[in-house]
Parts: sequence; C-alpha cells; structure tokens
Amino acid sequence: MIDGLSFDNALRILEIVSILGGGGMVAFRLGRTTATMQGAVEVQNSAIDDLKVEVRKLSDVLTKLAVQEQRLNMLDKHIDELRHGEGYVFPLGSLNPSPRKD
Repeated sequence: MIDGLSFDNALRILEIVSILGGGGMVAFRLGRTTATMQGAVEVQNSAIDDLKVEVRKLSDVLTKLAVQEQRLNMLDKHIDELRHGEGYVFPLGSLNPSPRKD
C-alpha cells in the first residue's frame, strides 16, 4: 500500500466531485426554471380568469340580443296582421258588413 494519493485514485475522486457538481448545477437550473414557469402559469391563470369574465359578458349580450330579435319579430308579425286587416284594430270578419234588417 502506498501512503500517498495515486493518480488513479485522484482521477476517481475528481470524477465523483464533477458528477456531484454537475448534479448540483442541474438541480439549481431546474429550480430557477421551475420558478420561472410558476410565474408564467400565474400570469396565464389571471389572463384566463379575465377571459372567463369577458365570455360571461358576451353571453349576456347575446342573450339580450336574442330577446330583442324575438320582440322585433313579434312586432313585425303584428304589423303584418294589421296590414291584412286583422289583429288588434279589426278582428277577422269585422270588416264584412252584416246584412241590414229593415
């Protein structure tokens, strides 16, 4: 046995230290990347929440538009009935004069 450190043993120790150092660097870089990704995910979550609110508003607007369209259709129907002499003003058959009894 040799009391000193042989060249082969020094290389093995250097190899172990480099593996541990590389693993530490990878862990450090992954930690930084994870922190960056968490920040990006938080920004995306807030953007998604804003989009949800906007979609709800758009849904309300579309509902109101559909109700208005239905009301306009009903008004058009009533106007068409009045043009034909039917409806609120003249019920059907009221324009025909009844035979006079003299």
